Amino acid sequence: KYEISEWKKMLILNFPESYIAHYNIGNVYFMNANYDEAIKQYTKALKLSHPSDERDCKIRINLVLSMLQQIDLDDKTKENIDNTLVQLSKAKEILTEKGCADDEKIEGHNEDAKTLKKEIEQLEATLKNTKQPEEKDETQKNELINYGFSEPASSSPSSAEEPS
Repeated sequence: KYEISEWKKMLILNFPESYIAHYNIGNVYFMNANYDEAIKQYTKALKLSHPSDERDCKIRINLVLSMLQQIDLDDKTKENIDNTLVQLSKAKEILTEKGCADDEKIEGHNEDAKTLKKEIEQLEATLKNTKQPEEKDETQKNELINYGFSEPASSSPSSAEEPS
C-alpha cells in the first residue's frame, strides 16, 4: 500500500504549489484503487492553481483514468451503457479542456491525452453498437468483456511531482 501522510503534511505546511500535493495524493489513492478519492484530489489540484500546460494535462489524464476505472463494462444493461456513454463524454471534455487532446477546433498538445481520448472514442463506438445481451453474437460479447482500461497507453498515474 502507498501512504499519503507525507503529502498531507505538505498541505498542512502551506506548500507553495499546493496543487502538486493534491496531485500526488491523488496518485496514491489511484495506486490504492480508491478512485473516488483520487478523483477528488485531482479535481482539487485543477481548481487550486494554474500549473503549466504539461502538468495540467497530467492531472487531467489521471483524473480521466480514475473515472474510467469506475466503469463497469460487465454490466450490459441499457441503463448502464447509457450511463457509461455519459461518463465517457465527460472524460473527453476533461481531456479537451485547455487543449490537452484534440477537439473540433484545435489540435491537442499532449500525446498521452490524445491517445487516451482516441481509446475512449473507440469504446464509445463499441458501446453504441452494442445490442442487448441476448441479441449479441459471441464476437461482440468477447469484444466488450476484453475491452478495459486497466492498462491503457498511460495506465498508471504520472509519476509524483517534486516541488521546484
